[in-house]
Amino acid sequence: MSSTSTAVNLTPLPPMEINSIPPLNLNEQIISSVTKNKKRVTNVDILFKVFDLLAGKDKLGKVIQYGLRILMYYVINLKNSNYLRNLENESVLRYNNNNKGLNIILNLINNSKFFLLILLNQFEKRSIGLISALSVYRQLLRAGKTPLKVIRLFNKSKFTLSKLINNSYKRKDSNILTSSINTISKDWINESTFSDLTSLYYSWFDESLLAYKLGILSNPKYRKISSDHEAIAWYILIINGLRKEYNKLNQLNIKENQIKINYQVKKRAKALMYSMQNSNGNSSGNLVLQSPISSPSKLNNYYQYQSPSIRSKSPNGQSVISNTNGNNNIDKELEEIYKEKYMVQLELFKLSCDFIFDTISVFDIKVSQPFHLIFGFGAGFTSLSKIWMDVKENLEKE
Repeated sequence: MSSTSTAVNLTPLPPMEINSIPPLNLNEQIISSVTKNKKRVTNVDILFKVFDLLAGKDKLGKVIQYGLRILMYYVINLKNSNYLRNLENESVLRYNNNNKGLNIILNLINNSKFFLLILLNQFEKRSIGLISALSVYRQLLRAGKTPLKVIRLFNKSKFTLSKLINNSYKRKDSNILTSSINTISKDWINESTFSDLTSLYYSWFDESLLAYKLGILSNPKYRKISSDHEAIAWYILIINGLRKEYNKLNQLNIKENQIKINYQVKKRAKALMYSMQNSNGNSSGNLVLQSPISSPSKLNNYYQYQSPSIRSKSPNGQSVISNTNGNNNIDKELEEIYKEKYMVQLELFKLSCDFIFDTISVFDIKVSQPFHLIFGFGAGFTSLSKIWMDVKENLEKE
């Protein structure tokens, strides 16, 4: 009696065609979802929100103030030109009679340059008052912080003193002096204390100048001292700000490079792992299950982790997998870093404008007035742009 046996076909299965799987349009899905949730924000909405912010009012006032000062320079130069000066003298002589009003109307009709002269006079007259008012307005927005900064330093002194007293009770040996010096050094010789002291230095003399403008102080000697030290204190703050922002930019560059290096290492490691598994599968003949694409779960992992350089292409030339979860996370991290770097670069540009502007003021460098003022305008416009972008982003997230 012979038993029948079923023959098992161990012929290797043909490899799965990656091109047969349609590409996943993850990018389109993400973009469409973000677009649906994104709130439409108008420039008027942003402007209203900027007006609600103290910094927004200050920087908007600075842009208008320095813009008017630049225009004032050219208006005065145009008025002092020979032609308009002669026209102004002629008009003064012509209108010293009873028909002054009628003559003005006739000349406005017949002579457009006379109309220009009137406009320039009105612009100069009103701009002088507006520039002075904006200067006081911006100082009022900054005012009131000096007492708070004094209180902060006083509380810091009390905290350090209490630590010294506690150490004196606990330590009765000769090391008490060394311990006290270390405590004072740790609390006061640091970047935070330097920033607090320089900020107090600036706000003290800035608010002193405001007191003169409001008529509270009148001593001319102290006013000269306040004006000089306010410029010096601002100069120190600018240099310290440049140093901080430059260090921040370096840290962001390091972080960006670390993310890119980690991504490249993981990508190459996964590509190497796949090539090793693929070679093992080919050498073992019938053991097709060792291939990373022999099961749906492994196939999914293969799509997620395969290097872009070895991805199969679809017939239309696009990658089979257009995006992955891992790549999405990396892209988001890099996008945040790029955004932070852009804001830091804007702050560096703003501080550079302030640095050039204040350098000319502190060292009394002789340059043309528009060249000097354009750096003040550039600093204000850059700060306002940063606030504008930040407000727009927050409104879109609401």
